[in-house]
Amino acid sequence: MGHATFEHEGKFYLFKTFPKDSAIVSKADKSEPPHKINEWKNAKSGEQTVDEQLAIVYRVMMYAAGTGLFNATKTRAIYSHVMASKLKMQLRTFTGKVSRAAAADPEAKLILEHFHRLQHKLTLLVAEHMKNGPDVAAFIEAVRRMEQVHIVTFEENYAAHRAKGCYVTAGIDLLDWLDLPEDVRRTLYWRKLHGAVSNAKQFAV
Repeated sequence: MGHATFEHEGKFYLFKTFPKDSAIVSKADKSEPPHKINEWKNAKSGEQTVDEQLAIVYRVMMYAAGTGLFNATKTRAIYSHVMASKLKMQLRTFTGKVSRAAAADPEAKLILEHFHRLQHKLTLLVAEHMKNGPDVAAFIEAVRRMEQVHIVTFEENYAAHRAKGCYVTAGIDLLDWLDLPEDVRRTLYWRKLHGAVSNAKQFAV
C-alpha cells in the first residue's frame, strides 16, 4: 500500500493507494499510477484550459474511486466540495433568470441555485462510470451544463430540493433579468453575481 497526494490552494490531501492485484481495487479500474498524480500536481493551472483542468480533476476522482475507499458520493465531492470553488469563475454561468420572490426582495437571503441538481446528477454519473468505465468527455459536458444557476430565495432553494428540481411543484416562478427594475438588477448584481459567476459582466448595471 502506498500514498498519493492531491494539492488544492496550498493544502495537500493524502490518498491511500493499493497495488493492481489487491482485492480492494476493481479489475476494471483504469486509473493512472501515483506518479501521474504528481505530474498533474506540478502542472500550473494557469497554463491549462478549463477542460484540461476538469480532465485532471476527473482522473483524480476515478483514481480515488479505484482504491475502493470512495463511494460515488465521496468521489463526486472531490469536484463539488474541493474543486468547484476554484473553477467557478471559469465554469459557473448565470442564466438571466430570477425568481419572482427574489426579485420582490433582493435584500433577502438568496441562493445561486443549480437547477440541474448538480450534486445529485453528478453522483449518478460518477456511479455509472465506476460501474461501466470512465468517460471524461461525458463528465466535462455534464459539469459545464450543470454549473448553470438561477437566483432564488433560500426558502425556494429548499423547496426545489424537496421537489426534486421541479420548479412548478416548488412554486417557483422565474422572471427575465431585463424585465426587472434597474435598482433590483443592481442589487442582485452586486450581491449575487459579481465575483461569483463567469458571465457576471453581461449583467452589470
